Amino acid sequence: NVDMDEKMLAKVVELCLMLKIDGHRGEITIWRAARARAAFNGNTQVTQEDVWAVASLCLRHRLRRDPLEQIDSGKKIQKAMKMIFIQ
Repeated sequence: NVDMDEKMLAKVVELCLMLKIDGHRGEITIWRAARARAAFNGNTQVTQEDVWAVASLCLRHRLRRDPLEQIDSGKKIQKAMKMIFIQ
């Protein structure tokens, strides 16, 4: 019985939109993984730390990659998360 509030879910959706992730699997995967992490830690509410811990794992392989791009996809996700979660 772990919950993710609507504000946190909206930030996850915003992250996926910013990274131009196709479909809704990215949001669903983060939602499920963050809930599982929160439950594993004995919490009943997903925290920002839970989302941060799983986002790269859930999205890295879903990013569209430009063959000439120099930035690592994990760093790209972290940069987008800072823009959304630290305002």
